[in-house]
Amino acid sequence: MDSDKCKTSSSSRIKEKQKHLIPDYIDDETSTNSDEIIFPSFSDLKRKTLQALYGLDPKDKNQTYNHSLLMDKSPKGSVDEGIRSLVDLLNAHPSFSTLSSCSGRISLFDPNHAASKVPLEEEVEVEVEVGDNERTNTGKGYGAWLITSHARIETSQLINALIEQAKGNSNHALIFKHEPLLLHVAASNLVRARQLLTLALNLGFRESGLVVTPKRITVAIRSHSLTLTVPIASRGRLRPNDEFLDELVREANERFDLNVEKLNRLESDVEQSLFQNVDASSGGGGGNNNLDSVDLIATPLPQLNLWGHTVLCMPTGAENENGSVDLITLGGQGTGPDCTDIGADESNTMPQRANG
Repeated sequence: MDSDKCKTSSSSRIKEKQKHLIPDYIDDETSTNSDEIIFPSFSDLKRKTLQALYGLDPKDKNQTYNHSLLMDKSPKGSVDEGIRSLVDLLNAHPSFSTLSSCSGRISLFDPNHAASKVPLEEEVEVEVEVGDNERTNTGKGYGAWLITSHARIETSQLINALIEQAKGNSNHALIFKHEPLLLHVAASNLVRARQLLTLALNLGFRESGLVVTPKRITVAIRSHSLTLTVPIASRGRLRPNDEFLDELVREANERFDLNVEKLNRLESDVEQSLFQNVDASSGGGGGNNNLDSVDLIATPLPQLNLWGHTVLCMPTGAENENGSVDLITLGGQGTGPDCTDIGADESNTMPQRANG
């Protein structure tokens, strides 16, 4: 039941994003530029992501929440709360689709624990969004998370975890870590991928890059500058005293706070660079952002009797509902317009000046 509520909330969030933000531009599906050609598999990947994370069917123009479409394969069952808003923002853009994410975490890992198999790193090549990888069986190695937190931790949590570990017979090294955010995003084409990558690099995510395969274009957003990795043990010479553990936790928490700041800056820049903001108070947020109809007044132009010329239309009466304009012709050859053929009404609403 809680999972269903979470899915419904996520569905509402992405629809809310779509109400108040519109993309910077729409990809040209007819472009022959190799960098602008949309990968054939992208639309299917986008569909799977929307179905898995939000229960949305892209074929439904109203983006109706469909209970039968929930297919999230994440062990956690939802995206990290800290990065969820950014994930929603990217998935609301028609040219991007998130693949995997981690908002950043503080952990204590036992690499020698043989009870379960867990990955040491996030997966790049995944079909849908994943939040946590604790308990994911990928065959990449044995181990167990003794602590894993997507928030600040207390020193007592680390001490208690070491006490529990000491009850066993092993005294091998454990790994205390702070890992900054990690985000993999599929892009529709190379132009879009470079656009997002440039944004990330400018924000200091220096280890970010592109992974281009025949299957998809992936933007990997990451930075190791806030990474912290310290070997400790529950007993023996690698068992620190409590004062050291207190300082270690303080350092990890400070890095976690800096990571949150970088994540927020990333979300802000994505919103400003990849979207146009629609002011809800002006009516753009609550209605249809598409231009469905245009009111225009068509008035026949006179015969200019020119060729090889350029014509500039200049409005002359903004308050005139007939939309009067001056026609300014530049260059060309010919005799110019014959004003005797224009009726009285037309000559009043369509004055001309012919410049040779």
